[in-house]
Amino acid sequence: MGFFNWGNWGVTRDVNGTPYYEERKSQADWGDEANKLKMAYAHPILMPGISLIADYFSMVRFTENGKDDTPIIKLLNKPNIFQTRDDFLKQFIWFKYVCGWVYQYPVIAGTRMSPERIKMLYNLKPNLIEFEEDFKTKLPMTMAQESEELAKTFEYDEYNQNISIRFADILTYYDLANGIDETTSEENMWISPSRLESILKPLVNVQKSFDAKNIVIESNGKELFINKTQGNMAKIPLKKTEQRDIDRKLNGGKYGLGSGKSRTVITNSDLAWQSLHINLADLGLDQSVVSDGQIIVNSLGIPPELYSLSGSSSTFENQAKAVVNFIQKKIQVEMNDFTETINNKFGTKLVGTYDHLPIMREIEKSKALGMKSIMSGVKQMVDATIFTPQEAKKEYFEWKDKM
Repeated sequence: MGFFNWGNWGVTRDVNGTPYYEERKSQADWGDEANKLKMAYAHPILMPGISLIADYFSMVRFTENGKDDTPIIKLLNKPNIFQTRDDFLKQFIWFKYVCGWVYQYPVIAGTRMSPERIKMLYNLKPNLIEFEEDFKTKLPMTMAQESEELAKTFEYDEYNQNISIRFADILTYYDLANGIDETTSEENMWISPSRLESILKPLVNVQKSFDAKNIVIESNGKELFINKTQGNMAKIPLKKTEQRDIDRKLNGGKYGLGSGKSRTVITNSDLAWQSLHINLADLGLDQSVVSDGQIIVNSLGIPPELYSLSGSSSTFENQAKAVVNFIQKKIQVEMNDFTETINNKFGTKLVGTYDHLPIMREIEKSKALGMKSIMSGVKQMVDATIFTPQEAKKEYFEWKDKM
């Protein structure tokens, strides 16, 4: 078998032992969250992409009403004995992006759910969550039905801890919107599909390309010695004594590259030499990987300036702009979802920002210089009686809003 199962693709061998890929009809392997996670952290393009998002996401600064030492922030700074805040937040992104959904379970002292009573906080591994057979959700139409839905339970880590957890006790997060998958929305509104479903084939193609390249590299360097054709006469097979003589000279260490060895083979046989070397450029593997890899990177919402597959690099200014745009439009959105879910659950006012990062400070410095230039220009226009003070004030705020 191959390194691992790629969804409904698997490695099979023909009668000669040569491996090839075939598509399986069953989708069971790909539907298993454990297989998705294994595929993701072992994939040469997907792993760095998710890690990039997780790294930036974990650089957040939490505050609540201007303070950074409130109970919920203290909890996030030390969620459990196994993880730091950095580890906890990175794991959260991995589960969310790979599996499509993730639950957080607060361990509470007592019955009232509040940040002060939470002793530990865990990201539950989606592959260890088991829903009861024939589990279905209904849209509550009354408060009683809502309470009934929240009272439903699922099993976590069935073969180890075997904990029964109520939906009322967890925090739920979804990558894509829950309820959009036709195969699950009518049965379970508590989960959402994985974005990896849309890029299954590019993910498989990249791994197949690497496998093919690896096979070629291992096979290259082989060569073939055969009898030359004499005119129109067919090749006469080498005698066994001739075969042994050539094998002894080539493989016995007398010929080759190195000190004390000869590069010239001397034999009485009339031989033709043929290289079995395969030029990797002829396979077009690298370009194939770049093409499929770019689809994978695009699906993660990472700008090309931050993750180049072609080896080209952008200017520092473009990279800086890309980082700022990535943080503001991608990472901040993820963090808003994270903090809003916590606030809705516990009634807190948690805020997560990235303004403290050096790259964001440079933007603020640039804005300050721009404002200084605008103020100087406005003053000159007032002094030259081009603008009245009221008109200048209006122009100033219009320019300020555009920055």
